[in-house]
Amino acid sequence: MKIKYQPTENVYYRKGFKYQVARLCVMQSTVYPSHDIITKFYEIHTDGIILGRIGYAYDGASGPTFDSKCAMRPALGHDIVYQAMREGLLDWRFKDAIDDDFYGWLIEDGMWRWRAIRWYDAVSKYGGKEGENPYQEFSAPNQDAVLIGLTGSA
Repeated sequence: MKIKYQPTENVYYRKGFKYQVARLCVMQSTVYPSHDIITKFYEIHTDGIILGRIGYAYDGASGPTFDSKCAMRPALGHDIVYQAMREGLLDWRFKDAIDDDFYGWLIEDGMWRWRAIRWYDAVSKYGGKEGENPYQEFSAPNQDAVLIGLTGSA
């Protein structure tokens, strides 16, 4: 049976992602949701386990800094939980917990303490806010940007 497709006029895409998970990444956090959150690209379990699945796209370290190896895993876990909060799958009361985990992971992965403190201060002060949606959908060749929900995307 041959499947027929109709040509589309545009391609729809999102900007802002630099990295994509190539192998399953499992992290322990202090974020304990009331129920397991399972999506195509990530999971957050009631026991605090966070899974970054193959294909999950994230932006690494945000802000006026550079990505270093000691920040890649912490940024992944932090981005997953922030995305779940932005999608409405996880309550924003977990913001402080994941910001604290982020700091701990930075130290655990070898970041100098003085640098990790500055990163922690930045995410605590400037990290995502409830109702914020930083992921816009764009189209080409038409350049009409459309805000959309995030559920099921990464």
